[in-house]
Amino acid sequence: MSSASLDMLLHDLRGLVTGIAGSVALIDSDRLDDETRAHVERIGLSARQLSDLLAAASGLLGTGEELSRKAAETVDVAGFLREIELVWAPRAAAKDIAIGVDIDAFAPATIMAEKLALTRIFNNVIGNAIKFTDSGKITLRALPNGDGAAFEIDDTGPGIQPDLMDRLFDPYIRGGQSAEPGSGLGLFIARSLVEEMGGTISARNGSDGGCRIRLEVPGASGGKRAEALDSPEDAAGADTPGEMPDLAGMRVLLAEDNVTNQIVAQKMLETMNARVMIASDGAEALELLDSDPFDLLLVDIEMPRVSGLDVIRYVRSLEDARARLPVVALTAYAMDEHRNKIAAAGADGLIAKPLLGIEDFGNQLLGFIAGAASRMQPAVDSDTDAGPVDRAIYDSLAQTIGSEAMAELLEKVESDLREIASALRVATRSGDTATIRAKTHVLISVAGAIGA
Repeated sequence: MSSASLDMLLHDLRGLVTGIAGSVALIDSDRLDDETRAHVERIGLSARQLSDLLAAASGLLGTGEELSRKAAETVDVAGFLREIELVWAPRAAAKDIAIGVDIDAFAPATIMAEKLALTRIFNNVIGNAIKFTDSGKITLRALPNGDGAAFEIDDTGPGIQPDLMDRLFDPYIRGGQSAEPGSGLGLFIARSLVEEMGGTISARNGSDGGCRIRLEVPGASGGKRAEALDSPEDAAGADTPGEMPDLAGMRVLLAEDNVTNQIVAQKMLETMNARVMIASDGAEALELLDSDPFDLLLVDIEMPRVSGLDVIRYVRSLEDARARLPVVALTAYAMDEHRNKIAAAGADGLIAKPLLGIEDFGNQLLGFIAGAASRMQPAVDSDTDAGPVDRAIYDSLAQTIGSEAMAELLEKVESDLREIASALRVATRSGDTATIRAKTHVLISVAGAIGA
């Protein structure tokens, strides 16, 4: 499969995950019973993990070697273990296996780690434990370990065959007998990720059977001991919701070609009291921008006919107040390369899909809107009257060529700018990126000639 095909496949997969995660975020969990709320939270957690994994996989396109890595973040130890328990509880219960969490009194409350990598480690180890355990219990344990933390995953299965113990974490090695299919890669992936984090992983059999996998990771960030919750249902409702962001009175143009994403984003925006108009592609967005006033543009980057980047460029090329319209890009691509392109086009901000929660979505929008408003204010210097033209360059040019020639030059510049603006509008509507690049280059040259 070519990198372009893989890129498109990842984009479409993330689009589907966006629909799942966004739909879950719209469910009013306060109206659900505890068991149903836990199921909904479980779906949301799985969707977020899948979204993060797909985002990381995009790094394969750039390096061809490894998954894109995220920076370390603060991970709540107890909350993290409860999330893992919540996701795996149904599969374990299907085999009459109970999953429990045990937090040592001196375990760190938080650690600094890449949460996606830590999640992948636990998912591979626990998936393996469930596969080789017919019934009984799996315990997830957090312990202190010097400047870091230790995690143990105990199961009541048959244990590891002694002749395989030394090769347990090698690729394509299966540590026991199971009717369930498997490739033997799970523990190898776990070891690779642990080592990339600067930690260690080991295994040993219990004296009474079963197996213990121990992870030691650096990065304890202090704080009081981690307090365990009583149940997966407690974990599902552990976060206290904040105040809902208010977008009352805001006219929002949502440019998005995926119907599921349209529904999710529209419902979230309307829940925050915004008035929403939808454009199903870039060309329709341009038509609506020319016919209706808006306070905010949300634009998907990958759209047919006219791309989101070209829509943003069109807005910024306008010669009226619409050029200052706050613009936020929505994209499943959040790698640095894509962020740089979006910023260069003139977006005020970027929100990565999927949209995982109304409050986070709304607060991000309010932050970008506030940032756009502050950038609209002219910079005032106490000694100079700053403007769109560098007066030193302009005055030097006028003095050099004389007033009559300067007047002729300004007329020519004005004519050129009008022609460029007209060409950019036509090219943006038709998606003619070659013309957009060429005319933008001419624009920079013409404006720069007089210090603009």
